[in-house]
Amino acid sequence: MRHVEATLSSSVGVPLRIAVAHDAHQVADLTPGEVARWRSLGSTAARQDWLLGRAALKSLLPGHDTSQLSFPHPAMSLTHAGGLAVATRTDVRVGGLGVDFEPWRNRPDPRMAHFFLRLSERSAVVAPRALLRLWTIKEALYKAMPDNSGCVLLDIELVDPAAPVGCAVGPRGERLRYAGLDLGPGHLAVAVCAVADGREHHATA
Repeated sequence: MRHVEATLSSSVGVPLRIAVAHDAHQVADLTPGEVARWRSLGSTAARQDWLLGRAALKSLLPGHDTSQLSFPHPAMSLTHAGGLAVATRTDVRVGGLGVDFEPWRNRPDPRMAHFFLRLSERSAVVAPRALLRLWTIKEALYKAMPDNSGCVLLDIELVDPAAPVGCAVGPRGERLRYAGLDLGPGHLAVAVCAVADGREHHATA
């Protein structure tokens, strides 16, 4: 995982920590606040996904109560798919941080491409896996926007959709950077949003 961290950190220009969890966190090891959040979920599947996500998050936040965490978050992001969860964290100040992972078996139907890719971006779909890569990148970019309420993936424009590492622009002029990696079971993408003044700073907290 250190190689993945180093590669993605270098690509987006922000130091990242990344944790992957294959097993759910034990309920007995949750804080009281986390237990309350877990019990509030409506289905067994939602509870299991939540515990899987806690396992990844708490690897990056040992000893912390994560019950009040909400996303999008300016310094953390979380995704779970294909039986694993991936969490990422940065300790420098950015406008937003996003991560997404999709297993290769979850490849989107090409007929659905127009729902999340602009016409210019669809030209980059030249191989079977390219559509899933672009979906994953767009999802990470969406999560990285500080305020993504009312936005859809089509609102985000990739500067060079064929590039595995690149820049994008959000609907309100957000300046975003992203990087993706092909892993064994699927594709992993991370994205960062620049702060309003265009500079990243070391966090003070």
